[in-house]
Amino acid sequence: MSIDDFKWWHWFAISIVLGLTVGYLQTVVGFDPLRAERRALDQRVFENELHKKVQGKPTLKDIRLYPDGPLLLLKFQRLAPSSDGLTFVYGEWQMTPPVPYRPQTDEPHDRGPTYTVMNYLADTARKDPSISYRYAWWATKPMTVLLWTAGSMVVIGGIWPVVVNLLIGAGFGRRATSEVDYDLSRFQSEKDLIPATVPNDDDALKLRELEEELLKNLRKNAEVPVVVAAVPAAPIKSLDSDPLPALATPTAEDDREFTGQFYPVTHGAKKKKS
Repeated sequence: MSIDDFKWWHWFAISIVLGLTVGYLQTVVGFDPLRAERRALDQRVFENELHKKVQGKPTLKDIRLYPDGPLLLLKFQRLAPSSDGLTFVYGEWQMTPPVPYRPQTDEPHDRGPTYTVMNYLADTARKDPSISYRYAWWATKPMTVLLWTAGSMVVIGGIWPVVVNLLIGAGFGRRATSEVDYDLSRFQSEKDLIPATVPNDDDALKLRELEEELLKNLRKNAEVPVVVAAVPAAPIKSLDSDPLPALATPTAEDDREFTGQFYPVTHGAKKKKS
């Protein structure tokens, strides 16, 4: 079975299976191994720089929370000096805070076993509106599997069959066969043939009765007399010896001459010289 024999539902089924498989593996492996390596930041430094600004710019921005099993992976952009030390540039950093989360810059008090870094950011944002963060809902396990499956259905189940049909229509992808392929399954082997039945005594008796009945019918048809209707003979016309009628004598009008180069023209009869 070549690629040009695949139907649209083949590609659709392949896209669903592939999307579910890749989506599940993504939830097992996680997002972090697929990205560039990020630098880790200490929890106390993160809490101190959360409120700081450098040259009017926030030190930490684009704060994102990714689900990582029971934990939350924190990723953000951090403003730090460049390699030459002349300017400040943003770079990608990350932090994996513990659960429960215990702030190190606030007054120590028990916030409960379910207190997370998301709760800390929500409390901090209420005090400082300039702090913003977002939860990566697309990175949850159900959404990861759903997005991978939907994307696979669009690309492999929708776009790819159109591309394959265009390539086949342009002459690519179709195998060239020099010999005609015969389906040998159409032909029946000798062992599969139904053997002829051997006539028994009952069959011979029925055949003999049929022959006798046919002969009897033939004898009846031969004994029926054939009646031939008499056809009356046609009368024979007798010949008589009456004289033939005289022929008409030619007149002067009949004695004409027709001449002409392109079409006939009648002329009066020429007088004979005496």
